[in-house]
Amino acid sequence: MPARPQCDDQTRVTDQCWTMASPVGPVAMAASQHGITFVDRLPGEDVFVARYRSRFGRDVQWTANPSVELVAAIERLWNGDEHAPPSIDLSGSTPFDIAVLRLGQTIPRGQVRSYRWIAQALGKPTASRAVGGAVARNPVPLLIPCHRVVRGDGVIANYLLGHDAKRALLRLEGVDLAALSNRSWELGFRS
Repeated sequence: MPARPQCDDQTRVTDQCWTMASPVGPVAMAASQHGITFVDRLPGEDVFVARYRSRFGRDVQWTANPSVELVAAIERLWNGDEHAPPSIDLSGSTPFDIAVLRLGQTIPRGQVRSYRWIAQALGKPTASRAVGGAVARNPVPLLIPCHRVVRGDGVIANYLLGHDAKRALLRLEGVDLAALSNRSWELGFRS
């Protein structure tokens, strides 16, 4: 990833944020000049701005006119078209987190994988907890589908946007939540 340009206060580039409807209700989204940086349930504009500053150490400004192309790419992704995803800026994430999240992007719609599966795929078979931490720090849930990552015993586990949202997203994608405990999904089969 290219290094973010250093700016003084007079030339500071301010990230943009906006609200939009999502498959789990209204969300706030923010983007830098490199892509979407943050997605969160809309906790209120001031709270979103404070969370953004705390997490990224830079300002964000509300806009009523986000990029039409970016919004269209987001909506296509939410409608199942994963071939032209929106640009995502993970520059605030660690290399390990980025590796976990990029692998998470490869989980097909309608399928799930375990934290252990991701750890093994990364060549770190004992790093399931670290994978869980990386998934929990995903700054762009709904865009990088961490809702498709579950515990090895089929338990859905936590989700950044809430347990109910994770269940709703999995059901929307056709995952049989009752069948998760049979573990056939861990081999890559549709659950």
